[in-house]
Amino acid sequence: MTESSSPLETALDLFVYVPVGLAVTLSEEVPRLAAKGRDRLGPTLATARMVGQFAVGQGRRMASGSG
Repeated sequence: MTESSSPLETALDLFVYVPVGLAVTLSEEVPRLAAKGRDRLGPTLATARMVGQFAVGQGRRMASGSG
């Protein structure tokens, strides 16, 4: 926006162009950000799942009296 923008131009920027620009940016960036998060958390979540499955198995064996 320039200093000589009219109120109409300012309103168009705020209520039309900015939301459109955000939508376009999100559609481009969300897949990249999701992949980055998946790469970062994937191994940690896999380990947590494995430990959780082990703990549930142990708990079941202890509850059934055969552990």
